[in-house]
Amino acid sequence: MAAGGENGGLLLAAGAERSIRLYDPRAGTDVKAAYTAHTGWVTAVSWAPDTAVQFASSSHDQTVRYEQATYFKLGHRRIVGAG
Repeated sequence: MAAGGENGGLLLAAGAERSIRLYDPRAGTDVKAAYTAHTGWVTAVSWAPDTAVQFASSSHDQTVRYEQATYFKLGHRRIVGAG
């Protein structure tokens, strides 16, 4: 699990199900986005140190992925941390 993103208020969670889930605890407990590019267990996830909108993840599929965190809010795509 990694805390970060917009004002440090977002959480990334990952594990054996091969996905990374984005949560915004301030907005409730629902998953805001799911990233499913890995084909193996996700072993680590971390927010990028120089931006609030990107994160890296590694997996048993022997890849490292760099993603941009986005989620949908009220029917509009929102890039979290943009400002």
